[in-house]
Amino acid sequence: SYNAKIVIMDEPTSSLTEKEVNHLFTIIRKLKERGCGIVYISHKMEEIFQLCDEVTVLRDGQWIATEPLAGLTMDKIIAMMVGRSLNQRFPDKENKPGEVILEVRNLTSLRQPSIRDVSFDLHKGEILGIAGLVGAKRTDIVETLFGIREKSAGTITLHGKQINNHNANEAINH
Repeated sequence: SYNAKIVIMDEPTSSLTEKEVNHLFTIIRKLKERGCGIVYISHKMEEIFQLCDEVTVLRDGQWIATEPLAGLTMDKIIAMMVGRSLNQRFPDKENKPGEVILEVRNLTSLRQPSIRDVSFDLHKGEILGIAGLVGAKRTDIVETLFGIREKSAGTITLHGKQINNHNANEAINH
């Protein structure tokens, strides 16, 4: 309804681009100016701090607190969420990478010109993230790696053995 008095949004930005998120936030602020009450459900703390006046924290399905956002810190909210103080959110950890289990060198896609000369190593016990904005061709890299997209150059070495994937089934069977 165009004249809603209350709007409930559950993770509304989960599949939006940054531009779409900014547009949504503009709409939310206009609704607020018109006197519309908004329940905004999100796990993204940055969004909560940008939009909300008050925050309600739940833990394991139980209400913990409802407080004005002014004066709260992210650490305080996280402490309420997890039920304890977090002195060090990301404790120091010595990272001793294992042996290289996947080596990609100069991977270039035949039909995707933006995928060229991609190189990385994956070590045993390591999690490798491939990051980029929407449209940055992250998926195309993986599709080329798996043989869904044909490669024109580069090498893929798995457990010390060079492989050539021509389709996903072949990649899975290595």
